[in-house]
Amino acid sequence: MLENVSPREFEDWCKILLERHFGCEVESTPYVGDKGRDLIIHHHDHKILVECKHQPNSSIGRPVVQKLDSAIRHDNAKHGLIITTGRISNTAIEYAKKIIGIEISFIDCSKLSYLAEKYDLSEDVTFNNKSLSIETVPTSEFSNIFYQSIFNSNNFNPGNISIQNKIEISRSTTYIGVYYSHFTAEGNLKTAVGLFNGSWEGNVSLTADGTYCKVTSITNKKSLRPFGEILAKTPGRSVPPQIQPYAALKIMKENILNTCTKNISYVGGNNVRYNKFIKPKSNSTFLNDVRLTYVPQQKITIKTNTVSHNGRLCEKNDQFEITSSSLSECCICKRFTNSTNQNICSICLLPAHKWSFLHPDSFTCAICDATICRNHTFLLKNKKVCSVCAKNEGVKLPARSLPHLLIGLICTTLLIIISMVIWKKIPYDYRIISIILILILQFCCWYPMFYVSGYFHKSNKQPPKLIYDIKKTQVSELTTTGQKNTPIR
Repeated sequence: MLENVSPREFEDWCKILLERHFGCEVESTPYVGDKGRDLIIHHHDHKILVECKHQPNSSIGRPVVQKLDSAIRHDNAKHGLIITTGRISNTAIEYAKKIIGIEISFIDCSKLSYLAEKYDLSEDVTFNNKSLSIETVPTSEFSNIFYQSIFNSNNFNPGNISIQNKIEISRSTTYIGVYYSHFTAEGNLKTAVGLFNGSWEGNVSLTADGTYCKVTSITNKKSLRPFGEILAKTPGRSVPPQIQPYAALKIMKENILNTCTKNISYVGGNNVRYNKFIKPKSNSTFLNDVRLTYVPQQKITIKTNTVSHNGRLCEKNDQFEITSSSLSECCICKRFTNSTNQNICSICLLPAHKWSFLHPDSFTCAICDATICRNHTFLLKNKKVCSVCAKNEGVKLPARSLPHLLIGLICTTLLIIISMVIWKKIPYDYRIISIILILILQFCCWYPMFYVSGYFHKSNKQPPKLIYDIKKTQVSELTTTGQKNTPIR
């Protein structure tokens, strides 16, 4: 373990890590008489003096910063770096900020663990607080799996249409550091009628920059793996934690104390009802198994020769959750679709509603069984066929509201005829009620036409989440032609 290596071995290990991180020469100084610096980073046009402290059970204080400051000034440098297997005290950080003309940075145990996993050095040493990440589909398999999950047999069938538009699928991943911990807390309130107790148990999370903290009583079990292993399979951009574990624990504990409450109600000896709150006590609040977990935030891009879909991607419970306006908006009625009522046209690769009485937006070709939107549907010998099978012989479909208009006219004519026939037979006292019923029936007759025409369409700025089951079987060579997966490193 890293805790058992010698200080000199720790310096040699830091030298390898810094060479991979900065991509330049790192010079080792003599172990005896190092003049206050253990390593020298020759970074482009300036030097960075490094002090390595192998102190897993203690913190770096102000004297270490002062010593490095003197070494930097002696070498006429401007930058310094302190690496430790422990933590950095607040006094050291504040003192470094007050130094004029010299910049001193810190790498504590959390950042050291992050860098070791990022540069594939975590196998050389073992960290007690090794960071984790949520498992996602590996980059090498992502394009094929994503393609078959989105363009599945429920909403897409190319039929005999050759997909000339090459589909390119790219995914960019950014890993956001989050501290997770399981907690238990207890509290009590002493009243005139007795002692009331309260207990809490759940999870608390804090972003690694300390900006957002959340307490929940629900335990979400996710597939977690070592961050280095996940990063090797799914490369992406990541940021080391901005706060140290001990500072994260303090913030999480304060949030638990301020968030967790229990309402009690009791009647006092004076027959007055009291409503009070129980809060957990600081000495009875415990956080266990604090782990730094990197949560992947993914963006997806689906490009063809004619269209591009961009959106956010989340992998959850063997499903892809996609939030994308262009992949949700029906190309015919401009309303949003969802994964259950959506078809994807085999010709333009745009989404459209599955056929229904109020959404006649997509069809199945009667010749090749291809899924097609209304824009590419033709009537050929009273059959709905795709534009490829029509071969310029069919006629385009009429306006989508025309059938509903004819239904409205027919129903209105029938209502008028029936009303004229039975009007004289209706008692005078019931004629007002009859008129109201006729108007309601008229509205029901015309509502489909107005709905399909878009008169009742309310624009929704937030597209729904499209949820697709992850398909992990192989796809054909035809559908994968031209696909790629371009990660952002």
